[in-house]
Amino acid sequence: MCDRDSHSPDPARPLYFTVRRKDMWSNFSAMPSLLKFLTAHAFACFAFFVGSLIPQTPFSINGHQVSYSEWWTSGAGPLAVFLGVALPICGYMFLLRKADARAAYLASVAIVLICSYVVLRRPPFLILGDGCLIAFGGWYLYRRSAVVAYFASNQRLERP
Repeated sequence: MCDRDSHSPDPARPLYFTVRRKDMWSNFSAMPSLLKFLTAHAFACFAFFVGSLIPQTPFSINGHQVSYSEWWTSGAGPLAVFLGVALPICGYMFLLRKADARAAYLASVAIVLICSYVVLRRPPFLILGDGCLIAFGGWYLYRRSAVVAYFASNQRLERP
């Protein structure tokens, strides 16, 4: 068993089970500002999951009335569920300072943006803006010194 006041992980339990809530709050406090925003955004995307699973009255997208069945048959429902599940997991990984969280976040956002061209029939010229968004996200998550330092501080815990 791991002592609650000890910071050394129990070798019998994976590291993610030994992180305490106050450690996660201190990790959030240690994040650079934009990374805090991305983490909050990731957790807020859970609303897409909930909104897609609860039947609603028809709503309007670009002036077109969309029913609950159209939401699912068009592919927007599965895309929203993916976004609502994948990004909160990425946010949790951000709080655990997992290095894989950066790649998972970028991949999830890229999948949603690429699939939106097929599902939502977005104009193809917007792909340039989406590409720039992903490139900026990659630069920020992998090249910004404060973010690199935030994730590097956990490397000592993950390696034996």
